[in-house]
Amino acid sequence: MSYSDRRNFADDLKSTFEDFKEVHAELKDEIKRVGSESRETRTKLDRINDQLDDVETKLGRPRLSSADANKIDKYQEAFKKWHCNGDDTEIKVISMNETVDPQGGYLVPPEYSKIIIESLVQWSPIRRYATVMKVNGKEFRIPVQKQAQNLQTGEPLPNGGMFETGWTADQGPVVETDSGQLSMKIIPTCDLYALPIVTQDLLDDAMTNMDQYLRRNLAKSFAYAEGNAFVIGDGVGKPTGLVTTAKDIVNGGMSHVYATTGVANSIGTSPNLLIDAYYTLPDFYARQGTWIMNRQTIRIVREWVDGNGQYLWTPTFGTAVAYEAPATILDRPYAEAIDMEAPTNLVTGAYATGAVPILFGDVEAAYMITDRHGMTMLRDPYSNKPFIQFYTTFRVGGLTILPEAMVAVHVKTP
Repeated sequence: MSYSDRRNFADDLKSTFEDFKEVHAELKDEIKRVGSESRETRTKLDRINDQLDDVETKLGRPRLSSADANKIDKYQEAFKKWHCNGDDTEIKVISMNETVDPQGGYLVPPEYSKIIIESLVQWSPIRRYATVMKVNGKEFRIPVQKQAQNLQTGEPLPNGGMFETGWTADQGPVVETDSGQLSMKIIPTCDLYALPIVTQDLLDDAMTNMDQYLRRNLAKSFAYAEGNAFVIGDGVGKPTGLVTTAKDIVNGGMSHVYATTGVANSIGTSPNLLIDAYYTLPDFYARQGTWIMNRQTIRIVREWVDGNGQYLWTPTFGTAVAYEAPATILDRPYAEAIDMEAPTNLVTGAYATGAVPILFGDVEAAYMITDRHGMTMLRDPYSNKPFIQFYTTFRVGGLTILPEAMVAVHVKTP
């Protein structure tokens, strides 16, 4: 390490220590005023402690002796001459050995990547389209008006959500009418956690930033877990998914609209299936609708053509690159959801019996997500020595609150 490097690290140490003193004084003042320290101040102090540890570690690395450093400098100069003009006079004289530190071993550090190549983690994007609410309690209750009409005929449903009305003439009698009914939807907040364990030696010695690596990958893992639950969660200690709700409605029912494929365990080869699904949904929801499918289902749909040979899937573009519209199916955008049911056989395009491979509708109206707080991480160096535990938690709920806003495409059973 050069003198200038050590001077820079020393300056960093001094600056970081001044920050430490300032925050530590703030923490002591909090304890004096309110009897305890706040999480924010403690987190800030822990972060500064980590910075101090990092600078001290760098300052504590052994230095080459002046003789060793001088010899290495001479070797580098001799190597440069040989490399540039082939003069090997000096490089032959200087004895260098990569297995002996004073004879050049310092120049041959172990090969070690400073980055970690991370694998792809995919998750379903339901959060992007649903209604998201911040909540403080363990559960969230929301009144929802019962379905008011038959969605195809427009007739008011008995005991439904439509208010009764009446006609009267001038000075005619006005009688009491029935009011619409409400049902209560309860969205429990579920606990999602992870407890990765790392050795202190790895944290001290790793050339990579393990703290950032852990935080980044925990966030991706949590996004995968919640995305999976928003689609197919069974509601037992986790959110209830959109597909789960669709399967719970036997024969469609009047609280959920549906369409059925014409071929057993297949979505067929005709765009009529999605046209039927689109027009099964009321116009209000269809105009706000998004298609939700697995990537492999989208692959099949993109190959469909109408009677004129025109593809059902069309890329649409705005007037400028910055305003490009998304690719659409029947003029409505689609979302790739990794957790939607995919073909069990990619060659034949066959689906499992009872599968719901396609959803369409106004996801914002249909599905609600509740967040109790963001992802929190507790660094615990005490419970499992000599390991460091990072107890990470996330609280989230999800439920279909208005099934009528979505249409589910069920594959026909044999």
